[in-house]
Amino acid sequence: MRTKDGRTLAWREVGSGPPLLIHPGGPGCSSRHFGALPELEAERTLLLLDPRGTGDSDGPRDDSGYDLEDYAADVEAVRGHLDLERLDLLGHSHGGFVAMVWAGAYPDRVDRLILANTTPRFTDAIRTRRMERAARHQGQPYFEDAIAALQAQQAGSYATDDELIALYQRAGAVMAPVGADITPIAEAFRRSGFNSRAIKHFNERIAGGMDLRPQLARIEAPRS
Repeated sequence: MRTKDGRTLAWREVGSGPPLLIHPGGPGCSSRHFGALPELEAERTLLLLDPRGTGDSDGPRDDSGYDLEDYAADVEAVRGHLDLERLDLLGHSHGGFVAMVWAGAYPDRVDRLILANTTPRFTDAIRTRRMERAARHQGQPYFEDAIAALQAQQAGSYATDDELIALYQRAGAVMAPVGADITPIAEAFRRSGFNSRAIKHFNERIAGGMDLRPQLARIEAPRS
């Protein structure tokens, strides 16, 4: 579809049954991050959205268009385009942030809201858990390089999508339990692509002060 500002906004439809819009995370991952979802496809028509600037969807004119409100406006545009009075929306990771913002802005349009692997804000407890998980890898041969890559990623020390993906691949081991096979995760990132501008904007302009609890308070539909 074409948005009001002239962008292409794309999604894939698979499965059968009532529609379920699925918004991937990142930010900057396309819908191909998920791979096949056979259990959901058996019961629902999945609308696998390529968020702005990923997959077959055009990016905004400038990076301010990667604000959460702009992503949420795309969700509302898809709902209107499909003429759905109410929408079932699954948001994963950053897609969960988008889902909360959309649902808080349009509470009367929400039927079911599924928030997966996400949070309304980044707390000290979340940061501590991440640091503890990374620290468990100390002494492993990859530890120092992975930590250096993680710090570079968090500092925005990358200029291209490929450079960002390379940092994620190097840092991935310390973000998973010790001994975990991170190959499927790395493959999901390679499959989906990655928009480095979108995540740099989020990290530098949004993440530090994000608090979506007021949006959650306006939602009356069931949440899980």
